[in-house]
Amino acid sequence: MVCHQRIACLTPSATDICVALNLRRYIVGTTHECDDLADATGGPTILTRDAIREQNISSQADIHRKVQEMSQKATASECNVDDLPSLYPIDGEALQKAEPTLIITQDLCQVCAPSSRSVARIYEGSPSKVEVLSLSPNSLEDVLENIQLVASTVGVAEVGKQLVDEIRRQLKELHDTILEHRDARKPRMFLFEWLSPPFDAGHWMPDMMQWACVDHACSRKADRKSKELTWQEVADTKPTTLLVACCGFDLERNYQDALSVTSDLASLGVSAAFATNGDQFFARPGPKLLTGAVLMALCGYWDQPKVLDAIRSRPFGLAATQYKRIPLDTAVKRRKLESESVPDIEDFYKLHQEACARGDTFYTDPASGFLVFTEVAHRKRGKCCGSGCRHCPYNHANVREEQKLVRIQQPAILARGTNPKFAPDAAPDLRVVFFSGGKDSFLTVRTLASAGPMGLVLLTTFDAPSRVIAHQDISIEIAQRQAKHLGLTLLGVPMHRGSRESYISRIGRALDLLQTEFGKKVKSLVFGDLHLDHIRSWRETELSKLGFQLEFPLWHMDYHRLEEDLTASGIHVVVSSSTIEHVKIGEVYDQSLRDKLRQMKVDVFGEGGEFHTVAEVWSVDPERALGGAVR
Repeated sequence: MVCHQRIACLTPSATDICVALNLRRYIVGTTHECDDLADATGGPTILTRDAIREQNISSQADIHRKVQEMSQKATASECNVDDLPSLYPIDGEALQKAEPTLIITQDLCQVCAPSSRSVARIYEGSPSKVEVLSLSPNSLEDVLENIQLVASTVGVAEVGKQLVDEIRRQLKELHDTILEHRDARKPRMFLFEWLSPPFDAGHWMPDMMQWACVDHACSRKADRKSKELTWQEVADTKPTTLLVACCGFDLERNYQDALSVTSDLASLGVSAAFATNGDQFFARPGPKLLTGAVLMALCGYWDQPKVLDAIRSRPFGLAATQYKRIPLDTAVKRRKLESESVPDIEDFYKLHQEACARGDTFYTDPASGFLVFTEVAHRKRGKCCGSGCRHCPYNHANVREEQKLVRIQQPAILARGTNPKFAPDAAPDLRVVFFSGGKDSFLTVRTLASAGPMGLVLLTTFDAPSRVIAHQDISIEIAQRQAKHLGLTLLGVPMHRGSRESYISRIGRALDLLQTEFGKKVKSLVFGDLHLDHIRSWRETELSKLGFQLEFPLWHMDYHRLEEDLTASGIHVVVSSSTIEHVKIGEVYDQSLRDKLRQMKVDVFGEGGEFHTVAEVWSVDPERALGGAVR
């Protein structure tokens, strides 16, 4: 029997819990944010106001300052209970008119939601008999216990037990599904509870990450609270995936706010970044956290289609649709344009050349003001120090292998070939494939491999600060993983935004390194271009200046033959970036997608830049991946 037939929910999570317990008809009052009942005709009374909106405060930075200001007032020793500040004040008159017998509130934050102190102030001296239930969970287990507490308080304990058991069952099913279908790699996620300034994930969110099989980039804190960080401190956590789930904001607001700080996000060097509905699925400690955990998994395993397909085949996966990829490559391009507009400030390449000409051992970096060692200083030392210095003349020889991805500033070997058929050491000369990690690059490698043993090297350029491969929008870590799986040598070439060194000069220095490293001549430079004449023309005009033969093995090859070869390889190919609405990031590039593209009259291989892909070569054994191509 229901003990309380008039319930006031002063937090959205309280409303979510009551609705999930089938108590909707007993709710007489809610907050202005309780959207589950927003469409109810003649529904509950709205009991709170949005002081943030009333004061026209909209930016994250301004909201943060307001929260700090009011938090200081709330905790001040002189704060009177009659003068408690709140961003969401209670309409005391409306609350009393609603005549609740049970009020559910919280005490996690005295400012961001109505607290039990605020309720006590309203009912002080009132003859009304009201039970106040304060929910202040710190962990996911606390949240589940709170659901049961609400159920028991209202008199539906068995319904609460069934709900909690079902949430536990689905969390375990999510966890087991991921373990069954993932590869050995585990994502390392940084979740933003706030962007300006950055706050990491606290309270119950690290527990959600455990169920989603993703590593929490930040160390666990004893008090479990979210912590304010600098962008450098975020970078120091070395995440592979970002999730913007800011408290109180829906998907579109989080996405737009993320776009405003893409330069900062891109500088973190992650493989991918996503925005989601932080209000519904992360900030509310209730049943919807299950969907939040599923969203964590979908974003964390964005590049593993087996995991995505398995999750989406479950009912909880079908419900988790509110996430969107953040285009970090756009930020990289924008910053490149910005740096080109102020060459006198950003051009450290020229400053370095001038310093070396004078015999100086350092120069002042114009962007940071730090002193930077020149090549002259490094040569006086006589060896690589292993720190990944900007002007290291020793090809980062002493940088530890596991640190090269994040440290190198000059061209360096990121993977050494273990496949004897294509090892540079055993061949008379070298063929260098310009490799982006996508399907065209992979098919180029596969076509070359069908010709028999040769010295084969992959060359990948990437943005130095973000460690992202342009257009493909994937991390250089992905290219390294591809090369290591195939047993091929990978030459990484970081491209600096603040340098006026030309692309051709940079590539030339990388090729010089390669020839010196292996004592072999480069025979040819190989490209995966299909039919765009202007791109091939540019390569033939500019790159031919380096003095090497250029090869285009896929040039004007019939698309159907290329598709047959891709299918024969057995690898998974996934969309990694897209500029058209009907091709989604994370979508599998298979025959059904190609059929859809043909119906839409879109180039099936995305030659116009409509979309880009990542070739998941690790989905099959190396021998099959490099097997005979369709000739």
